[in-house]
Amino acid sequence: MTTFRTVTAALLVLAALSPVPRVSADPVQTQRVDCAKGQSINQALDRDDERKPLLVVIRGTCTENVVVGRDDVTLQGEPGAAIVAADPSQPTLTLDGARRVLVTGLTLGGGSDGVFAVRGSTVDVAACALQNNSRFGLVVSFGGTAVVDNCLIQTNGGGGAVATNGAQLVVTNSTVQNNTGNGLTAARNAHLRVGQDAAGSMTPWPVTVRGNTQGGIVVTDASAGIVVATTVENNGGSGVVSQASSSVTVGAGTLGLVAPVTVRGNGNHGVSIYQGSRGLVQGSLVENNARDGVRIEGSAGTVIGSQVRGNGRYGVASLNSGSARLGITDAGTGTPTSGNTIENNTLEGVHLVGASSAWMFGNTIQGNSTTNGRFGILAVEGSAVRFVGRNTVQANGSIVGPTVGGGIFLRASGLYVMKGDFDITPNFNIIQNNTGDGIQAIENSTVELRDGVTVSGHTNNGVLLLHGSRMRAQGTTITGNNPSATVGLADIRLALGGTARFGPAAFTLGTVVCADTESSVAGIVPPAGCTGF
Repeated sequence: MTTFRTVTAALLVLAALSPVPRVSADPVQTQRVDCAKGQSINQALDRDDERKPLLVVIRGTCTENVVVGRDDVTLQGEPGAAIVAADPSQPTLTLDGARRVLVTGLTLGGGSDGVFAVRGSTVDVAACALQNNSRFGLVVSFGGTAVVDNCLIQTNGGGGAVATNGAQLVVTNSTVQNNTGNGLTAARNAHLRVGQDAAGSMTPWPVTVRGNTQGGIVVTDASAGIVVATTVENNGGSGVVSQASSSVTVGAGTLGLVAPVTVRGNGNHGVSIYQGSRGLVQGSLVENNARDGVRIEGSAGTVIGSQVRGNGRYGVASLNSGSARLGITDAGTGTPTSGNTIENNTLEGVHLVGASSAWMFGNTIQGNSTTNGRFGILAVEGSAVRFVGRNTVQANGSIVGPTVGGGIFLRASGLYVMKGDFDITPNFNIIQNNTGDGIQAIENSTVELRDGVTVSGHTNNGVLLLHGSRMRAQGTTITGNNPSATVGLADIRLALGGTARFGPAAFTLGTVVCADTESSVAGIVPPAGCTGF
């Protein structure tokens, strides 16, 4: 963790190695500025010998726009020290190509930006308040690097802190709150690291990002972000965003650090991944966001070992050719602890639309859509659900007037319950005790049930196949549905051209009913009417 003490020691070493002759026993120059006496930080910077490191000790409130254009400068505030911009249209503190700068113990406000670091500047900002600037609390741009530790970044007019144009921003042990705009942003090929220090140590340093009017943490325009040990809450937009060909990892840092992130109560989605981007949510909690917990649109997202619950629409949504891995790592592996719990969301737990997909291992999808007549999982418009193994879909759905929900709904889409090339033994998937149908497939959908599947305990049909939908079942148990034995319901019900084929591997079936002569079954003795055209 960067501190004034460690940076000053580094400056001393650099000065000692310099070929410039010393003029005193202490190679660090010290300038003291008492703002109450009308002294100026800029004047102190002008008086120094640029060949030596400089320490400026600041007392009181200085009203000026400070510009640092040289290397090896420390601006150290005494208790209560502040810099207030004299010209509010300019940054309070500007670093122009200045390297190894430390700003500590200061409040910086009243300018366009609190700290503005450009053209390869490198700055550590520690124990500071960056507040009440018209744009950002901090901007690092054009190849610069800023490390922010133990700071408060608040009530700025354009956002909290931003890295842009090939810059890097590291934020640890800080609070970013109540800014107009985004809390933290990486844009245009920048890098943002939140909660893990610049050295990549295995000690997380918690950060809070809350109450900002737009997004909490936004990574955009071919940028990359790492977020660990962070609470992202009650922001007006989405909590964490990866967009425009960017990448973000939530809950996992560099060198194997894993530290949970909480994303909750945000005004849009919890985590949003779209516009050809990617994202990972690992070991984290995504709850009570106004719309979707994790939204993946035209992008690739992985969610492992996490809880996604109580969100205002869907738990995980994959849209417009989105690709979701739920419980399966990007390396194509899964463990019993890598699965997710996706529960108590207002609409579907998993929602797939527009040729999207979800590969799922070890997940529990439960208690979703218990008041809206929807489903635990929905896939429509050419989408696909692949159960690799050990998934449970239970206690989802409800009956609202004529609307009946259930476990899994397919429209012109597919459900494939099979381990395929994944080496998982023994394998099982459970679809049970949902209100409505266990699996409802309409409009030429495909249902493949293999490798150990149990479908039981539903209030309506176990499996309902309509409008030319087809099912193949083996290694499967479909029994014990519709305990009230309502007329017209069955463990497997086919209508309007539905077809079902059983075997050759062992299977266990309850009642099979064809509602019309358009439907058919094979692999068992056809029940009455199940003969097809």
